Amino acid sequence: MGAEVVVAVVMRPDGRVLMIRRKRAVGNLRWSFPGGKINSFETEQAASEREVKEEAGIECAAFHKIGQWYHPDVKKEISYWLCSHLSGEPVVSEPHLIDRVGWFTKSQVEERVTTTIFPPLAAELGISPRAQLQLES
Repeated sequence: MGAEVVVAVVMRPDGRVLMIRRKRAVGNLRWSFPGGKINSFETEQAASEREVKEEAGIECAAFHKIGQWYHPDVKKEISYWLCSHLSGEPVVSEPHLIDRVGWFTKSQVEERVTTTIFPPLAAELGISPRAQLQLES
């Protein structure tokens, strides 16, 4: 089955990871990585790069597919892409959907995860795949 949604995991050379906080949670998920639906004419890589630009104003390059799974909270098949930061600083580009965006250390990412994280992604980031308490800061 093909993925319906992409999630872009954008990393800077210093190891910080881009995260967004949605105004409304999807299930237990409020803090997340940028992502969204794949348009019918797009590749997963192109969708990942577009979603990051739309949600956070960042230019990135999707270069490695981490994997794909059916997310238990989102209830969709998701493809996860590792991306490198090319340019730009994070801004809330879609204020009707997102209220915060920024670069976070891996320990800060782990603190914000409120659901089970895709195990290969957790391994890539060096964090626990188990849900943690959500911070509201």
